[in-house]
Parts: sequence; C-alpha cells; structure tokens
Amino acid sequence: MVKRHLELATLGAGQLELVLQKTLGVGQLRMCFFSISTENRVEGPDGVIKPDQKDHFIQEIRGANNVTLCCLNISSMQLENNGQYTLIAENKHGKCCTSANISIITPPSPPAHFKCKWTRSHDKMDSLKLSWRASLKAGAQMLWYTVEYKKEGEYDTGFQPVIAGIQQCAIRISHLQPSIAYIFRVFAYNEALKSAPSALLRVVPVEEERLSSMQGSRSTANCDA
Repeated sequence: MVKRHLELATLGAGQLELVLQKTLGVGQLRMCFFSISTENRVEGPDGVIKPDQKDHFIQEIRGANNVTLCCLNISSMQLENNGQYTLIAENKHGKCCTSANISIITPPSPPAHFKCKWTRSHDKMDSLKLSWRASLKAGAQMLWYTVEYKKEGEYDTGFQPVIAGIQQCAIRISHLQPSIAYIFRVFAYNEALKSAPSALLRVVPVEEERLSSMQGSRSTANCDA
C-alpha cells in the first residue's frame, strides 16, 4: 500500500504548492493525481486537476533520500480556490488518499471614503473625528485598522501610528497643534496581509475663540482629502 504525507508550502505572491510524498511499500506507483472540491467551481472533469490546465501543473521531483514527490503547483491563487484538496495515489495493490482544506486569504481592500469632521467639546471645536468605510475582508475572518499621521514641512518626522489594532471605523483625536498641517492615512489588516493605504487626508487646525452655547458653530479648520 502506498503511504502518503501531505505538505503545504507557500511559494510567494499568489502561489501554493501541494506535495504528496510517495513512499513506496510494495510494487511501483501507477497513478498520482489531485482533485479539488469548492463551493464555486470544480477543476476538470470529476474534479480532477489535469496537468495542462492554465495556472496549474503537476510534476514529480526527487527529494531527499531519493524520495519521489508529486507536486501540484497553482501559480495564481484566487478566493475561488478555497476548498478541500484531495491527493490520491494508486498502485496495483490499492490506493490511498489524503486531504487538506485550503483557505485563501488576499490583502484587504484599502479603507475608502476617509474623511474628517470637527466636533464640539466644552464650546470649542477641538475634537477631530476620523472615519472611513470598512474594507473587504478578502477571505479572512478578522479585520483591524491602523491610523498613522505625520506633520508637514519642517515638522515632518515621517508617518507614526496614532492608534493600531482597532476594529471600529472611526476614532477621535484632540490636542492637535494649531497652524500645523497634519497628514493622516489608514491601513487595514487581516490575519495574514496588509492593505494598500487609504487616500491621504490633510488637516490644518486653526485657533478658535470660545463660542457661546447660543451661537451656531462652524469649523475653523481645514480637512482636505
């Protein structure tokens, strides 16, 4: 009977390698093939992945100690490649199989509609609310955000975190220095990958006199996307 061992190896951007180690017990290996079952599609007739399929190839390589490895390489993994992969080996004495459930995770989408709004605190417009639209999870279970800022001009020291690892899509910031331009951006993270940054948001706080609670108020700061 053919013994088996399944290994998974990530080969880089969008690539996945499934390896079936063929340790021959009695006789010679007659057949080795892969099948996949997914919610969205089945690869090949009866789920069998053929060596000549686009972005797939099956090869046999010689590993350590002359162990033969049968490898399936998928070069362009997509979310629709999620599913159960079954590897089957067969010789004249019988066949065996082993399976692995594969969950594909891609980078989350960049946070969109990044905007700011000044709010009143003790009759002053001194609290800045930053908000954005939730990113797509891209196959992941969890999603977090990190907000970064930097100061413009002579005060520029590069982007630094304001807050990290939050799950909500809004934060409030106070005690910004007047007349200094701030640049904000947001990143989304899932369990494995980081998104591209959001659009940059430029904010310039301006000194404001204390307002009467009877008066209407208008922000005296600039928020530029």
